[in-house]
Amino acid sequence: MKLVYPALQTPIMLSNDCLNSVVIEEPGFFYEIVKDLKEQWEGMDGKAVLSENNEPVEIRKNLELVIDCIDFEINQKTLLTKVLSVLEKVGRSEDYIDKTQQLLADIERYIYDISFDFDVEIQCDKMSIAQILKSVGISIVSGYDKLTEVLYSYMQLVREFDGDKVFAFVNLRSFVKVDELQDFADTVLAHGYRVLLLDNHAYPSLTMEKRLIVDADLCEI
Repeated sequence: MKLVYPALQTPIMLSNDCLNSVVIEEPGFFYEIVKDLKEQWEGMDGKAVLSENNEPVEIRKNLELVIDCIDFEINQKTLLTKVLSVLEKVGRSEDYIDKTQQLLADIERYIYDISFDFDVEIQCDKMSIAQILKSVGISIVSGYDKLTEVLYSYMQLVREFDGDKVFAFVNLRSFVKVDELQDFADTVLAHGYRVLLLDNHAYPSLTMEKRLIVDADLCEI
């Protein structure tokens, strides 16, 4: 995979055999690129182009952008939507369809029972496994304290429920010690994840890191 930006001469190569990183020391340019990626990740147009085998692909479908590492929420709406979709599919599968139909019948019967003493006729128009799954407020429990553990757990969930993507982290090194980040890098590379670190100044290099530096004069090193 490759990420290009008009103001950058060097394409950002995104592979799963090295840790890809870009250091942008000029604040305005750093803001410009991160803002562009964020807007495209949210479905808007932008200048950056992500491609695979030289064919452009949508950033919002192929890249996960993590900007806020302090208040990072593993229960992202898009991920939960995918989880609910998979659970609904399982509920309709051959292994569970009998249980699903029995559950729907039991709930409908329960609603009729509790409304029996009232002078009102009740009808359940939207009774479905999808509605039940949405109503129970499903959320994902991470069970981890370290930021890198939470992030890796999130990456695993995205891969399982939404497919392989590029994971781009903005200023992750500001919140994680070098040895801890090295462990994180070793883990994600061992499992074939593509990771891009975007930083606003240079930190000590990690093993297997491939780094592009854009200095304060916008010179690329």
